[in-house]
Amino acid sequence: MSAPRRQSTRVAVLDPDGRVLLIRARDPAPPHGETLLLPGGAPERDETLEQAALRELREEAGLALGRLDGFLGSVDTEFELGGRRRLQSEAVFFAHVDRAEVDAAVVEVGVEDAAQLIDVGWWRLDDALASGLPVYPEQLPALLEGMK
Repeated sequence: MSAPRRQSTRVAVLDPDGRVLLIRARDPAPPHGETLLLPGGAPERDETLEQAALRELREEAGLALGRLDGFLGSVDTEFELGGRRRLQSEAVFFAHVDRAEVDAAVVEVGVEDAAQLIDVGWWRLDDALASGLPVYPEQLPALLEGMK
């Protein structure tokens, strides 16, 4: 019997230079692999997916936005984290930030329940893919391509 699929959210935040905000996180379980991932997580009780996405963005990346610009799509993901297999159905939203928002943003590592967050930064997608680290969700390139 497979584990239940958890509903979750992710946010692709893009700056004026086309860079995406990614978190570098380390799995606390051996072999302690690192991943680049979009901010996101599960909704809390009575919270919409959009509200969860904005809250997770603030908690994990320190970036407080008042709105999301749209919905990129839903992806099903499977991964191992903290020694546990996870199955998620993720709603992926996007937001564009202007230069003033990027300059004013206090982008700092927040708190995550399972992964150990190392840092947060703006990445060109090609650089993230060439970094040698897994990029999560793995469907991110196709989702961002759909925005063009």
